Amino acid sequence: TRACEMFPDLYAGRTIQLGRLDWRFGHMTNLDQVALLALLASDTPHPIVEFGTFTGRTTYNMALNTVQPIVTIDCGPNGDEKFGDYVPGEVFLGTPEAARIELIVADSKVVDLRHLYGQAGLVIIDGGHDYDTVVADTRLAWQLVRPGGLIVWDDYSFVWPGVQQAVDAVSATHELRHIHFENLVVMRMAE
Repeated sequence: TRACEMFPDLYAGRTIQLGRLDWRFGHMTNLDQVALLALLASDTPHPIVEFGTFTGRTTYNMALNTVQPIVTIDCGPNGDEKFGDYVPGEVFLGTPEAARIELIVADSKVVDLRHLYGQAGLVIIDGGHDYDTVVADTRLAWQLVRPGGLIVWDDYSFVWPGVQQAVDAVSATHELRHIHFENLVVMRMAE
């Protein structure tokens, strides 16, 4: 599926703003992914939750295009040489958009988000890429997302087998749409 086929009204006459797009390993590889999430953020009248802040590039671009609050969770640098040293949320820290972003530096498996249960219009899962973390984040996402809301998983590819296995397990019982070019998988909650 292509994103424009899945969300035809989303692309009709919309203008979004993107910024601070410098890339480094750990960021979404494709700017189309960032643009799609910014469009989805602009379309939801409800809070947004993101698992996997990293430097905050995606968070910042969503915040540029919505007035909704964004809660973003990151475990912080964990010594993984692939990602190097970084400051969670460094891209949006000190910007006007930061006032609407709640950054939680913690393991997503132990974070308490009960105050958002059933409230989120958009939940992005792009944190830990091992099977157990993706499963835990998915379970929490189901509690967070409101009827009609979206859950989006990033990095659905053979490069990240833990993500692929966890999402495949969800697809056994739920209708998911794979946006191939962006390596994203989307699920819309029933109304």
